Amino acid sequence: MANFPDEIMRFSAEVTTEGNFNMAGRFLPYGFVHGNTDNDAITPSTTQTQAAATTLDTFWSYIATVANANDCVKIRADYSGLSAIVIVTNGGANILDIFPGVGHQIDALGANNAYSLAAGKTIVFRAISATAWVSISFV
Repeated sequence: MANFPDEIMRFSAEVTTEGNFNMAGRFLPYGFVHGNTDNDAITPSTTQTQAAATTLDTFWSYIATVANANDCVKIRADYSGLSAIVIVTNGGANILDIFPGVGHQIDALGANNAYSLAAGKTIVFRAISATAWVSISFV
């Protein structure tokens, strides 16, 4: 996790004795944290399409290199479900597009449309239904 920015490290999870994650005083049931905890070796797809986007399979994903504006990743469709959490950091120099799973929606962008994350920024996505996600940005 050495590549994660300071705000993520401050937001870092600790497993409590009850099996929950304590994230800066916010508790998430363990089952809502999907896949591996983190990955800092992700290469986004240069296709710039949802179909061929690199799939995120971790709770925290750090994308170190975004070679072209709008290179893309996508949230796995099976990560949906009330309160599921996915955190993405764009460590690259270009805008990173983040697609939801097929048929899903982020914010009010419409189904299958990408969320654009500026270089150097981190975003938290929280599922609010089986097919809808909201974005929560760091201040």
